[in-house]
Amino acid sequence: LVIHGHQLSLDLPERTKKLEFVSADESEKYTVWEYRALSFVPGKASKGVVSSASEGWTFRIRYVTFDDEGTYTLYNHFGSAIASYIVKVK
Repeated sequence: LVIHGHQLSLDLPERTKKLEFVSADESEKYTVWEYRALSFVPGKASKGVVSSASEGWTFRIRYVTFDDEGTYTLYNHFGSAIASYIVKVK
């Protein structure tokens, strides 16, 4: 549960290849971020910001809105889900 206007942070382990988002009402589904192996910096996120961390990356949305409510799923290089986070906004 995240309070509207507060920050959301998700840790993305090194093995994360991409982060996908499905809205709470399932009307939207898209890739938020995807690792780019040929780049020295993480790929640009379509919502929020991804920054380097000690063992992977951190995904942050600085000011959460109701549009950010939904499921965030991390996938590895083989397309298998690593973790899934259900975000509810109050």
